[in-house]
Amino acid sequence: MDYSIDSTVPKGKRISDMEVDGKKVLANKKYKVAGWASVAKDTQGKPIWDVVSDHLRAMKHVRVKHLDIPKIKNMKGNPRIADELT
Repeated sequence: MDYSIDSTVPKGKRISDMEVDGKKVLANKKYKVAGWASVAKDTQGKPIWDVVSDHLRAMKHVRVKHLDIPKIKNMKGNPRIADELT
């Protein structure tokens, strides 16, 4: 997933330009996602990080086709953020 983030705008509007595989993410469309933790009560089974770790270990070699790095907006001159990120 590619996206932009701008911490200078109000909460709820900070994430923009969301794309998956070069296609714009639409607000009115439903998507399946995976996360690091369940939001359901009494979830059973292995935590997702263990499932993913086991899978990656079994693969032996992993090829990354595209490294997703968020675009950070309005950080130029911010002493806490490296200028390379702006």
